[in-house]
Amino acid sequence: MSRYHCICVFGPPAKPRELWDEFKPYMCEDFCRKHHPNDDASTHCEGYAMKEISDIFLSHRVNYNEYGLPVPAWNIPDVPCSEEYISDTEVLLAADKMKSFNAEQTAAYYQIMAAVKDVTMRPKCFFIDGPGGSGKTYLYTTLMHSVRGMNQVVLPSATTGIAANLLQGGKTMHSLYGLPIPLNETSVSNIKMAAGTLRKAKLFIIDECAMASNHALYTIDRLLREVMTEDKRYPNQIQFGGKVLIVGGDFRQCLPVIPHGMRAQIVQSNGSLPTFDDLGADLIEIPQELICKDDIVREIFGDTITPELVETMSQRAILCPKNYDVHNMNDQVMDLIVGDYHTYLSDDSVVSDSDEERNNFPVEFLNSVTPSGMPPHRLRLKIGCIIQLLRNLKKGLCNGTRFTIKSLKSNVIEAEVLTGSNKGDIVLIPRIDLAPSETGLPFIMKRRQFPVKPAFVMTINKAQGQTLERVGIYLPEPVFGHGQLYVAFSRVKHSSDVKIIIKIQHCKAG
Repeated sequence: MSRYHCICVFGPPAKPRELWDEFKPYMCEDFCRKHHPNDDASTHCEGYAMKEISDIFLSHRVNYNEYGLPVPAWNIPDVPCSEEYISDTEVLLAADKMKSFNAEQTAAYYQIMAAVKDVTMRPKCFFIDGPGGSGKTYLYTTLMHSVRGMNQVVLPSATTGIAANLLQGGKTMHSLYGLPIPLNETSVSNIKMAAGTLRKAKLFIIDECAMASNHALYTIDRLLREVMTEDKRYPNQIQFGGKVLIVGGDFRQCLPVIPHGMRAQIVQSNGSLPTFDDLGADLIEIPQELICKDDIVREIFGDTITPELVETMSQRAILCPKNYDVHNMNDQVMDLIVGDYHTYLSDDSVVSDSDEERNNFPVEFLNSVTPSGMPPHRLRLKIGCIIQLLRNLKKGLCNGTRFTIKSLKSNVIEAEVLTGSNKGDIVLIPRIDLAPSETGLPFIMKRRQFPVKPAFVMTINKAQGQTLERVGIYLPEPVFGHGQLYVAFSRVKHSSDVKIIIKIQHCKAG
């Protein structure tokens, strides 16, 4: 089912109806076994399958009817979705987790659960603050078990795909609430999901909210107020429509990325760092035992990466402030992997109705640029390589998910999930069309390529939310964003697992 939607959404076939007719028996098989094992006609099973496909299309903001697929003429109940998954063991799981709560987690749990059970319409928004590793995700998971054990719906999300993958049924905030890109003070959700799902949900969770723009919360507030308004003539005046909303995060870590933004634009109320007589303002002294004196790549990954070392290497990474250094250093790590390269070239074009505009930008120029968030034109990979997803493909496969490559085919990459609730799953990653609106280019560029890039080396911002066994930090210049150094050092459990190399050119007035 998921592969069918990937083909239709990301690589539209010429005849989607024929594709459905050919593989319909296989798509309906699970529904027949689960809902109508004795239904020879399988008409209801077709309805369930088409309903699920329709729901998946809507989650990607794609119209089901555009593909010419049949619309079921019979009335069938909604197929239970993953957000509404209820297990008999949910209450037991919550009780077991609560045994290891500390005092602060216990207090937060009971206060939030009291709000969940409160039927009065009043503001019920909570903020969970705590540094990395303090148990915020553990608290969210316990609350999710408890609420689902009450046969209620929980909708977890996070600003990053990595954090969303840690929550069962989690989605990115942009995907769940239909947030447009870019966001501003007048943005309105473009969500097409039935309002009934939002209305039924008893608990909403938004993790890593420190990385979200304040415009995102304003847009979600307007959406939930509208959803919970019974009489459309009178707008809902209750914050977030009276829903129980948990926003959590750590403002010590990275804040939203504002292209070309000054410090005052990123941090509205600045903190201060301790200063010393021999250091300038906002400078931090790195302990000498953490300084790498040799090649940082070989310090972290060794001299050779063989197949039996891939799993170990997946728990290591080098972090850099900027993408430019990430691309260069990933090539260095890739050279250490035993095996041959597979090279995939993208198909690039300009999205425009004007022939003149398309002719102004030759293909050679398009091939030479790699806007932020897009894979390169020349994507070089090896079996055993660690890669990172650059787009949301489906639930559990979010922007930021890390994989190890199992096989490389001409039109698909077979990979094993390394992070999140889907860890260990084998998935197929197809080529898709990518056409982001915010690239810094004076036109919209479309690139058809595998939505991945090597992930031995990552930007510091992309690493937020991950826990690794060994980390190298490469600083050719000082970090430029609030919380970046904090995030880089806090990816490991012990300081001895960090090595840092500093290549700052000191200038002297002459």
